[in-house]
Amino acid sequence: MSEPDTGGAGTFPTKDIVLGSFSLPFGHFGLFLRSAWLSLGAFVVASMLVSTMMSPPPVPPPGNEMADLILYLTAVGGFFEVLAFEILTLLVLLPAITVWIRLTVYGPPEDGRFPLLSLGEAELQYLFAYIVVVVFSLAAMIGVLIASTLTVSVLAAVIGAASGGTFLQLASVVGSVLGLAAFIYVSARFVPALGATALGQPFAIRAGWDETKAQARPLFWSLVSFGGTLMLVQLALSLGFAMLLPSGVAPLGGLIKALIQALGIMLACVYVGRVYAYFRT
Repeated sequence: MSEPDTGGAGTFPTKDIVLGSFSLPFGHFGLFLRSAWLSLGAFVVASMLVSTMMSPPPVPPPGNEMADLILYLTAVGGFFEVLAFEILTLLVLLPAITVWIRLTVYGPPEDGRFPLLSLGEAELQYLFAYIVVVVFSLAAMIGVLIASTLTVSVLAAVIGAASGGTFLQLASVVGSVLGLAAFIYVSARFVPALGATALGQPFAIRAGWDETKAQARPLFWSLVSFGGTLMLVQLALSLGFAMLLPSGVAPLGGLIKALIQALGIMLACVYVGRVYAYFRT
């Protein structure tokens, strides 16, 4: 394998990478499933248990009081509880994630043997890198949200109180869009470095950021294209099965939901592997 190409030579193949991320796994679908069946099965069971144990989410607070917001986030079935269960179920699928990325980068084994699941240094390093990327991306999103809100609030105060409500509503919409864009941008910049950890390579924050500098814009749009398409595919599958399933079969609905989530994670792993291969092979 060659040294990382920090310059990102050539035009970033957004279309090929995004389309290939959806088509490649189905060319070796049996291998992708059999190589990760144990972790995949555990994930499906854990997801089904979570869906049956979770309480209905609380009603969002009517106002903007900080106490109401904290109560909403920490309530039974609230944001923090949902996040905790999602992280626990994702941990179960961690060995499969690294195997799927390796299959994408290296291709099917020449001897026909399945890659082995493991929970070792590469998996723990991937988990650490994933947490770091999420923290950085959230920090960027929150920073942009605060900056945009303050900017529009100051403009509203300068223009006049009568226009304040309109400007604050505008700040909410524009800030949300810009905040999401900041989250995606930072995440996209670290995709090759994240994929490298699944192959046993160290996670270097500065080097990972620098190597994608020349291709930052197309990399951002490729992640937007992939993520948007994946959301539409998962939504279509969820709605389709919801229309076909009879009412009163919650366990079957939970199973289908877990399988759709697992499919999305597998496709995301292929995307990470293909972006890594562009920059580092």
